[in-house]
Amino acid sequence: MAQRSMTRSILPPPPSQRSTLQLPTPQINTEALRALLHAGESPTTSEWPEAPKRYAYDLDEPTIPHEDWRPTPPAFVVPEVPGKGNATLTLIRGFDAGRVFRLVRQRTLIGRGVTADIQIDEEAVSRCHCSVTRRDGDRYLIEDLGSTNGTYVRGRSTMRCYLSPGDRVQLGPNVAFRFALLAEDEGTLQENLFESAVRDGLTGVFNRVSLTKLIDEALREARSEGISLSVLMVDLDHFKQVNDDLGHAVGDDVLRAVADVMKQVVRTQDSVARYGGEEFVIL
Repeated sequence: MAQRSMTRSILPPPPSQRSTLQLPTPQINTEALRALLHAGESPTTSEWPEAPKRYAYDLDEPTIPHEDWRPTPPAFVVPEVPGKGNATLTLIRGFDAGRVFRLVRQRTLIGRGVTADIQIDEEAVSRCHCSVTRRDGDRYLIEDLGSTNGTYVRGRSTMRCYLSPGDRVQLGPNVAFRFALLAEDEGTLQENLFESAVRDGLTGVFNRVSLTKLIDEALREARSEGISLSVLMVDLDHFKQVNDDLGHAVGDDVLRAVADVMKQVVRTQDSVARYGGEEFVIL
């Protein structure tokens, strides 16, 4: 004899009814059911006891007793987003593309000269090309300082204007920045991404890709200024024996120590790069 399932799923009642909800008790006609079962017949739908009215939901969901209902706590707490108030200029075109400059001064001077706060080693950029001044809280005014090749904001030549987040600032034909107001963690992330792209992860000196760009830039400047250029290749003797006898961890410590010594003894205008393995270049 086929059996009819009496399982139903329910949804917890509203909070206002949770304490006063009363379910009716079904009245079963046991004598009628016993007679039908004895005769080998299945009871019809009308002869089954009527189930109490409940809050029907999805029959595939398990039954949740009213007394066990509890509010579901959140899976996690969304952290508060820090305010975006750190002004930055990200170099998007030029030798150090990707580098982030924070505008922390009241007035930031940009140019090729040694007195510039943001120094750009590019012939088309004037020694004192332009400046960015913070005014009225988080408003930033850019001013051209009589540059040779001009200052362009949003594709238009300008002498002075206020910057908006996302503005493209072009200095001459070869250098461009993107202005932005970033949260502290966003600015730090961009700085870390740039450093990981141009620096050797083990020693912290320039990597081989950056070395190629540095040499190209140095050769161009040497030809233009008529000055000499020196390239020094440094190779560590018996380094393989250090790795074989003492392990690669000790070998890594040796490479870091050698790189630190090089960075301490070179001049400010010199550059140290790791060419590969135990080979270094001083430019």
